[in-house]
Amino acid sequence: MNDLLAALGNFDTQLYLAIAAQRNFVTSVIAVALTYLNWDGFFWWILAFLLLRSRGLNRRGIAATGTVVLAMLTSWGFTEIAKLVVRRPRPFDALANAPGPLPAPETVIAHPSSYSFPSGDAALAMGAAVAFAYVSPRYRVPVLLLGVSCALARVVVGVHNLFDLLGGIPVGILFGLPASWLVEGSRIYFVSRLKGRVFHAGLGGAAVPADLKGVLVPLAALLAFPHAANSEWFSRLMRGPRLGDRRTTGPRVIVSRVRRSSQGFLN
Repeated sequence: MNDLLAALGNFDTQLYLAIAAQRNFVTSVIAVALTYLNWDGFFWWILAFLLLRSRGLNRRGIAATGTVVLAMLTSWGFTEIAKLVVRRPRPFDALANAPGPLPAPETVIAHPSSYSFPSGDAALAMGAAVAFAYVSPRYRVPVLLLGVSCALARVVVGVHNLFDLLGGIPVGILFGLPASWLVEGSRIYFVSRLKGRVFHAGLGGAAVPADLKGVLVPLAALLAFPHAANSEWFSRLMRGPRLGDRRTTGPRVIVSRVRRSSQGFLN
């Protein structure tokens, strides 16, 4: 295993040096521009504000904007924690401390002080891009291309290896895809809790309090296994308890409301 990891590390270093050798003035300028646009999510915060302004300060606009912000923050936060666990040095530091005669190429921007793997900027860009593409399908292609470009720019400027991006990009996708469900599901749950009810028993207006697990377990199951929605066990899980001669609504109501609401703030 150690030999395999060492071989992958050497291959990654050779890719880094090859990309640095092909760098020119034009690619450097474009990479620096993308890097600073993506710095701390600067450009994505602007897009989120424009999204809120276009949709309006209402449930639809707040939900769409919250989806982008949630995907961006959770993607970046996860990678920052993962960096402390993996503790991979930056490529310029690794080359400077390597015993071989490999010269470390100059970076186009200042040296970051954090660890390298996975790339937090790549995860942030892809998380925001995937979430924005979901809430605004009209701009799906240019936004996703921008996210990938911001990620690749981190290698061109010399502060990441290519494998760092392969660790950060999937993180952004994984956190960006369910962001809209989490935002809308949280809104429905907490609004229902504030009202003091989620499932109406149909018995003289009596209300049955909702258990948090009764909402999150079906949602998690549907997200993880979308094809299981037609299975018998999933139907039993989504079914509510019998009270008298009438059946209360189960967590299926929450799932259906999340589906309808998440579609409601799409273009």
